[in-house]
Amino acid sequence: MSLSDIASLATAAGVVLVWYQLVLGRKQTRTALEDDLNREYRVISAELPASAFFDVPDATLPVRAWQEDVVSYMRYFDLSNQQVFLRIERRISAKTWQLWADGIGDNLSREAFGLAWNYVRQHSPRSFNELASVYEHWDHDPAYWSPPVSRLPWKWLRQKPDRPDAWLPPEP
Repeated sequence: MSLSDIASLATAAGVVLVWYQLVLGRKQTRTALEDDLNREYRVISAELPASAFFDVPDATLPVRAWQEDVVSYMRYFDLSNQQVFLRIERRISAKTWQLWADGIGDNLSREAFGLAWNYVRQHSPRSFNELASVYEHWDHDPAYWSPPVSRLPWKWLRQKPDRPDAWLPPEP
């Protein structure tokens, strides 16, 4: 084996090692982002009344009207909207998205969250559009609402959609 053969093998091994480091770094970055958003959820959920998370109101807990906590609900909706956007951009793993989607769906099915959500959508209809799309299309993973950029023809990329909802999933 000549010196040039050894150099070629070393170069190939170096390329594989760099590729592996890039993949590992991307995974660590994604995990850190997901962990940060989980911490933010815990902070926001601690601000909300405990009764908001119960299916059946507990008679021993004082019931607070959701209007008193509308700012905290808005923060929750903003976080959930951000989570949906990050899944659309494929910056959140499918496993994490499934957990988050289950939690978002569970929370929005509760009475206090539902009342707050309806109030926010009525008074700010142009906000939280990603979350509203998920709310209407629970069966569709936002990451697949549109194909990844790598699979789109370049000519099509230069065109603007003919309607604002072109990126939304198809109606069932």
